[in-house]
Amino acid sequence: MRVTDSIITRNLMDAMSRSRDNMATIQQEMATGKRISKPSVDPQGYLKSRRFTETIEQNTQFISNIENARAWMENSLQILTTLEDKVTSVREIGIQSADMANANVRDALANRLEGIISDTVSLANEKYMDKYIFGGSLTKGDDPFTYDGTAVTYAGNSDKITRRIAENQNMEINLPGQDLADTGLFDNMIALRDALIANDGDAIQTALGDIEDTEKQLLNISSAQGSLMGQLDLTEQRLNTANINLQSNLSQTEDTDLMEAIVRYNREELAYKAALETTSGTLRLNLLDYLR
Repeated sequence: MRVTDSIITRNLMDAMSRSRDNMATIQQEMATGKRISKPSVDPQGYLKSRRFTETIEQNTQFISNIENARAWMENSLQILTTLEDKVTSVREIGIQSADMANANVRDALANRLEGIISDTVSLANEKYMDKYIFGGSLTKGDDPFTYDGTAVTYAGNSDKITRRIAENQNMEINLPGQDLADTGLFDNMIALRDALIANDGDAIQTALGDIEDTEKQLLNISSAQGSLMGQLDLTEQRLNTANINLQSNLSQTEDTDLMEAIVRYNREELAYKAALETTSGTLRLNLLDYLR
């Protein structure tokens, strides 16, 4: 095949065009700091970077879920601690009343206990982010606990609220109010109050024993909540560490090596200038031949 001047010129022009395109691509890499701007640049690298990015985003969502769960559980634990203090106060009233058979003194203690019962119900109806903490999954609407002076009624449910904190790992973050009621929190306080009003020493002793049992159960619940929060902390640490490693892998895969990019740019620029000079020379020779 005879290689004509037009073929040579076209090849040189193609080389110049490729060099221009490569220079533009490298300039974009240096400007954005990213080596892979589209799949065609590096198909395998692009897929790897997408997997890294998707995993980082997923882990970031898990961390957000953990923060939400922690905030809910911290509020729950804070109220549990306050409830424990209330029960301790009730136990102290029971001990004090057991040592005093005076009906007037016991009536006064019963009035004091009545105030604690009302406070306890109010605490059980506390909200976080305008949602009832101890209502089960019924976080809106009417108060989960109502007190009519003789008994406390629970209108919530026993459903659990969960948060996804890691791949294939969900955590129950709430304590349904029924779990509180099952400790005898309200019933035992009311029983002690009624025993004080009746000035019944035996009933006071029985109620006092039940109050002590309630106190232990609340401590166990608080301990379990604290353990779950410890799991949240460990999971969050693991996710943060994973994201740091993934971000490093992502950078190695898609980030531009600036020094290497400069070397490539200079190489393409030299190739472009060489093709430009050769093309110019060829065109001048062709023009001279034509003029002759």
